[in-house]
Amino acid sequence: MHSPEPSVELKSLMIERLGVVADEIFGSDGWKVDDHMRNIPDHYHAHARPPYFWRR
Repeated sequence: MHSPEPSVELKSLMIERLGVVADEIFGSDGWKVDDHMRNIPDHYHAHARPPYFWRR
């Protein structure tokens, strides 16, 4: 079920799993979570962004 505001437990689990992949790609200190709701307001989503992502 999609929701713009998942439970704390579910959000934590999703970010933990995102972190596993992000660590492999960017390194353990090479990313941060971007979960700002922009274009898809009807469900929660998060991205792993490298430092200075928006300055490119």
